[in-house]
Amino acid sequence: MATRFFSAGEIRELESWPAEAGWAELVRRFRMTTADVQWVHRSTRGAPNKVGLALQLCALPWLGFVPADVRAAPTAAVTDVAAQLGLEAGALAYYGHREQTRSDHLRLVMKRLGWRTAEEDERAGWKTLREFLADLAVERDLPGELFRRATVHLASDRVRIVRPGVVSLMEEVAAARKIAEREVFRRIEPLLTEPRLADLDGLLEMAPEMPMTRLTWLHRRPTKYLPTAIRAGADRLVFLRDLDVHTLDLSTIPDSRRRRLVELGRQLRSQPLRARQRMSKYPILLATVVECYAELLDELVEMFGQAMSDAEDQVAEKRERLEEKWYRKHSWNWFPYRGPGTVDLISDGDPFTYLRRFAPVVLGEIEFAGSREAQPLLQAVEILRALYSQGRLCVPDGAETSFLSWSWRYHLERAAEAGKPVRYRYLWEWSTLINLRDALRRGEVSVPGSRRHANRSHS
Repeated sequence: MATRFFSAGEIRELESWPAEAGWAELVRRFRMTTADVQWVHRSTRGAPNKVGLALQLCALPWLGFVPADVRAAPTAAVTDVAAQLGLEAGALAYYGHREQTRSDHLRLVMKRLGWRTAEEDERAGWKTLREFLADLAVERDLPGELFRRATVHLASDRVRIVRPGVVSLMEEVAAARKIAEREVFRRIEPLLTEPRLADLDGLLEMAPEMPMTRLTWLHRRPTKYLPTAIRAGADRLVFLRDLDVHTLDLSTIPDSRRRRLVELGRQLRSQPLRARQRMSKYPILLATVVECYAELLDELVEMFGQAMSDAEDQVAEKRERLEEKWYRKHSWNWFPYRGPGTVDLISDGDPFTYLRRFAPVVLGEIEFAGSREAQPLLQAVEILRALYSQGRLCVPDGAETSFLSWSWRYHLERAAEAGKPVRYRYLWEWSTLINLRDALRRGEVSVPGSRRHANRSHS
């Protein structure tokens, strides 16, 4: 883990006056009270010293430290401070030729504002900072953000510690990240049984049946929502279930930390991951496979909805072609269309060659849950799942239809009265799948383990 995460140029910027501060902010930051002006005049002699002391007085609460080169302060700030003191801004050019002068003035400013250095108070200084960073690093592992949060913490009214040098603070951040890494590993260590460790290591090896590692395979995402993509996604879901990924509970790791681990799992290739120490490698792999499982569930539901819409479009397009052909044939006289309608095309099994390339896969691999109002639909889904798995044709007597609109129930009753079980099966299967798609989109039906289709409202 790198100790220095800022470049030499970035370190110089962090130790200097801000280059992008606007005029309005500078005026606000360097506005002194009457008591401050009087204190500056009482505390030192000479125009250069007074302007330099006033600049330090304003800079410390703003930046949390005072840049070593006080004379490089923004011109607008120098002009405003000098005007408040009734002095010339050019006097600053003669300030601080002796380093001792700047140090003495900083101590005066710290005493007036109630600030301390970390070395002056070990308990409130370094110890408090280290505890703060260690706790924060468990949640967040971005060194730049930890550095920024540390500077805000040190400058808070409750702490008021002068920010240490950038290199020293970077070293504290690096140490906190190591402590946090050990803490995260301790939290997930009970999950790392020997079989699971072997499974996780296997993700980083080349799979014999494919020219890539299993981890790379899991990260692959479909470019088109086709039945083949649905089956490929289901294969990944089955693979993860065989690893018991759906039973893993990573709630002991904060959400922001899990997101960072998943990000690393996507960015790092298999070889760098293999080379990492176990305390770093296994949290990344665990978080990655858990996230992959949730993403695959979401993708399968989305692909199922899109594929059902495609099946609807195919039926609609076929009816349009039939109507167009009908009206061309009867163009000599107005005649209402008397060809097969949407229900006829469905009941003749027209869309089912396409539909059954993906629907049995989706129902076979995804569990659904819902509110009390959604139970009739879910019962119908269970029956359809059994019909798919057992290869049966006829819908059993008493199969749920109360979730359907009155028009669909009318067509089903007509098919039953006519003794046409195949027509009844097609209509009932189609309407069940369409209603399942719509209920998923409305949130009435959820998918356990999913993120996008989680249970948010029903009990």
